[in-house]
Amino acid sequence: EDLLDKDLKLEYILLKFLYLSTGHIKKSDACRELDITMPTLTKLSESLQRQLKNEKVSFIINRYTLELQVTDSVSLDELTETLLKSHRSNHPLFVSTCRL
Repeated sequence: EDLLDKDLKLEYILLKFLYLSTGHIKKSDACRELDITMPTLTKLSESLQRQLKNEKVSFIINRYTLELQVTDSVSLDELTETLLKSHRSNHPLFVSTCRL
């Protein structure tokens, strides 16, 4: 976690929090857990929703809650790998610094 940039680190923590919370959390609880504002949570949630689009994962943003629906065979490690790959493809500088 310490090697990640701020936004990616928060996305990872949010993803982990959702995954370990059986995939359903209140937005207010997420803000409190991550020590962030609601606008920041919205930004992170929308980013995760874009990055985790595939047939095995659904990231759902409701008015008061966030939901992560995954197939039984998807692990937190696999979700993290997807997040990192997506982040690398959207941030070329991140790729070059990770290769050092």
